[in-house]
Amino acid sequence: MDNFTQMMSNLSNITDDLTTDPTLDLFTTVAPTPKRGKFIMPITFRVADEIYPYSTYVLFGFGGLGNVLSFIILSRKSQSSSNSSVYLRAMAIADFLTLWAYFMVTYTKYYATHMQTDLYCQIVTWSQSAFQQMSSYLVIMISLERFAAVTFPLSVGRIFTRKVAIISSVAIAIAFAAINAPFFLFCESRFNQAICVLDYEHPLLEKWNKVDSAIAAYIPGIAILVLNVLIIVQVKKAQKLQQQMKSDKKKGGEQSGQITRMLLSISISYWILTVPMAIYFACNEYLFDFTDVYDYSDAYLTQTLCVILLLLNNSINFYLYCLTGKRFREEFLMVFFCRKPPPKALTTVTNTKSVSVSQISVKADDIKMQPAA
Repeated sequence: MDNFTQMMSNLSNITDDLTTDPTLDLFTTVAPTPKRGKFIMPITFRVADEIYPYSTYVLFGFGGLGNVLSFIILSRKSQSSSNSSVYLRAMAIADFLTLWAYFMVTYTKYYATHMQTDLYCQIVTWSQSAFQQMSSYLVIMISLERFAAVTFPLSVGRIFTRKVAIISSVAIAIAFAAINAPFFLFCESRFNQAICVLDYEHPLLEKWNKVDSAIAAYIPGIAILVLNVLIIVQVKKAQKLQQQMKSDKKKGGEQSGQITRMLLSISISYWILTVPMAIYFACNEYLFDFTDVYDYSDAYLTQTLCVILLLLNNSINFYLYCLTGKRFREEFLMVFFCRKPPPKALTTVTNTKSVSVSQISVKADDIKMQPAA
């Protein structure tokens, strides 16, 4: 998918045309130009340049911590028994690595420019795209599993087994690691500007960008929207049926409902936070004139805000789990705040077969004890 580095590369080409200084840093706000005494970068560009690095640091801080905590809690015995926990743990890893990749790009630009090499740029740019896409398609698998759970509750356990969850998670990781391999061909370092750029002269880049954008943004956005609508419809139908269940079945339904709400919150937040980026990529050529530096700066700010929303999606899952998942919240408090586990409700189990046999045997003994007439 076109990413933040592509925007920076394009803008760099424009500023090079506007200035006479060949060593101009991309983020220099004042530069000489042959037609003006000084060229001041538009305010939109400077705003984007200020908010992006700080947003990256903050999101990596609280989002990275949240993903680590999610992985720890979901790996505990009480949480890891469900098939959904396999996808959630894999997604926590993918989200953490996505945030790490964006953090490293920003960190090396401002504080460690000596690390900037072609190989380094290829690795971190590949990581940005590959792990982001892994996370997206894991959300699709979660939504698909939840749709099956609310639609075919009696057979979902046979379809989405733990083995299937593990295999599909590994397959997603391998697939998107391979799909994003072209970054090792297209990406290079522009050391004097401390950024990673894409080689626009490569004949395959434009075609690959279109395919990659569809895989990364359009397909997951449409799939998750459709699955969420179907899940909500099925949940409404299931709520009517649950009113007719017995008390023990209601408890199972409440637990399943909690899982559904938790996973549904992930899907909905994903859709809300990633759709702006998909819309931007679909419409940017019609909304902005990329040959004008002022219009391009507006596009730069727009994409910066979309990237921040995209990273926010990779940062908030732990907090959504705590808000919508009662069991997850209780487990977190028990592990990190030494809270006692909630008392388990006592249930009486009646074995009708053993009771009936016992009654029959007692009656038989009574008959034997009676004296013969």
